[in-house]
Amino acid sequence: MSFELIDYSTDYYEGTAGEPVPEIRGGKFVQLRDVCNDREFIILSPVKLSTYHADIVERFCGLNKLPGVWNPGRTNFRIQDPCWSVVGGGRWAIDTVKKTLDLDSSSQAYGRFDSAGLKKRLLSLREMRRYAVRIDGA
Repeated sequence: MSFELIDYSTDYYEGTAGEPVPEIRGGKFVQLRDVCNDREFIILSPVKLSTYHADIVERFCGLNKLPGVWNPGRTNFRIQDPCWSVVGGGRWAIDTVKKTLDLDSSSQAYGRFDSAGLKKRLLSLREMRRYAVRIDGA
């Protein structure tokens, strides 16, 4: 399975806020899977860019031309492609000086992320090899 970590911090800080990306930051994240192509994604987003986990899913779908729809209460954005699923979500915090990444909590819209083997997959990424990854409950 291919695995990718996407961080929307640059989009928000440099693009929207017009400021440098802070060394210490956090927000919400979602875990997505594409079973047809055997891919998994962890997508980090600052809360000021994505107030809700569903906002992250909507942004990812828009950027990747995946069909999706909001539920009537706009609390859940559902991907309308049977290959894709939102596994769950939570909160994240990163310190690029101390080289730490923390993942915890859960999403009201999608539930808790799947932590099984997640730390190993994160540490397999070149950009995360020197990081201490801590996953609450794993």
